Amino acid sequence: MLNRILIRAIFAVVLVVLSAVSGVAAGPKIKTSDMVSIAQDKTTMHAGPGEKRPVLWELGRGVPLRIIDTQGTWLKLTDFEHDVGWVAKKQVSREPYFIVKANGNRQARISLRKGPGPKQEVVGEAAYGVVLKNIARKKEWVKVRHESGLTGWVRRDQLWGW
Repeated sequence: MLNRILIRAIFAVVLVVLSAVSGVAAGPKIKTSDMVSIAQDKTTMHAGPGEKRPVLWELGRGVPLRIIDTQGTWLKLTDFEHDVGWVAKKQVSREPYFIVKANGNRQARISLRKGPGPKQEVVGEAAYGVVLKNIARKKEWVKVRHESGLTGWVRRDQLWGW
């Protein structure tokens, strides 16, 4: 009887320790509707959870995506055009990025400005689908950096992501 109680107590302690360790190792809990971005220079998006599933697209560093489901070590994600696919969790990060969604005709460009405001000097332009790193925010304006190093301010409603 004492042995049975001791075994149950040890088993309970082991379960508690294992769940604590696995929670720490997993990092922050990923929830649906959370935003993530591609962490590597190139990552493939699959039709289902798993490397053997058909590849739908190749995505570049920083592409922002919204989590819509999880399955094991895979995330079901959607992009700013509502395309859906699966990417391994190890391929994404919580680094905040945006993608230009305004001017969906793909010919016009949005202005990057020296400061937050429509009267600020234009320092550059970005086309539909261009990925920009989130640097700062000020009300409805976001300071962003292009991979070329160009930095400027853009109205938040012209972007999709964080």
